[in-house]
Amino acid sequence: FGAANDDTGILVVTDNTGFVNESEFTFVMHGIPDSGTVGTKYLFRQSGGATYLDAYIDSSENLKVDMNGATMTATSTVQADGETPFSLIVTYKSGSSAAGLGPDLQMFVNGKREDYVVLGSGNVTHSANLLIGGTGGSTNYTGKLEEIIIYQKRYEIPQSQDKYQYST
Repeated sequence: FGAANDDTGILVVTDNTGFVNESEFTFVMHGIPDSGTVGTKYLFRQSGGATYLDAYIDSSENLKVDMNGATMTATSTVQADGETPFSLIVTYKSGSSAAGLGPDLQMFVNGKREDYVVLGSGNVTHSANLLIGGTGGSTNYTGKLEEIIIYQKRYEIPQSQDKYQYST
């Protein structure tokens, strides 16, 4: 990926690839929201048409992931205290549900599967830039983001919570 940091603090993946036409991927991100962070704050976004992928913290401090009209919502909240870290993993594999391999799109927060959906539509096809850290203006995330990784493969996350769950 080519990337540039614009003057708003958003990391822009400039080669218009990101998640475009990927039939499977795993996205990993760790963050610590600043104290007092309120309102919807985008962690990443690749949007510009009917197919898109967004991850954000909503006004109730829940992590949400939207892909092509399907929304996943975490049941646990993100602590906006400037100290408590979170881990977000999003996995996707087109057609995996139909093949008996589990849900197409899954969201894990701090090592626990929080939500999943079977998608009616396919891959992200819009070639807008991938924005990490916001979309501009009041929806920019404030805090630390690190270890941002995009794999072009869906990794299976074991559901044995006692071995893999993150706690503070």
